[in-house]
Amino acid sequence: MRDIDFRVWNKTDKKIERVFSLNIFYNTVTTYEAKKYDNCDKEYDLMQYIGIKDCEGVKVFEEDMVEIAFKIDKPITGIVKFLEKEACFGVVTPDETFCFCEIDNFTLKVIGNTYEQ
Repeated sequence: MRDIDFRVWNKTDKKIERVFSLNIFYNTVTTYEAKKYDNCDKEYDLMQYIGIKDCEGVKVFEEDMVEIAFKIDKPITGIVKFLEKEACFGVVTPDETFCFCEIDNFTLKVIGNTYEQ
């Protein structure tokens, strides 16, 4: 069974927080820091764990900045996004988009995220 995990970018405190509970019906999120957010658009940005870990065992989430390398090629830096058209997660770079469901034989390393630079 796939591990389901979320985190949020707290727009007020400018930090990443782990999600304890998520209520889609009421549009609320409670974090492990015991904060409750009632309005996702104004208070936080939600990011989903994409189901894979990087080469060092770190969970990969949406909006993570990663280095992706194929076999012996030089690593490419990109951002993990959900690709609507392909209906899967992938890495978006300035020049290319890689869909995880269509590639193999790659290494991935999380180097940051788009919020904490």
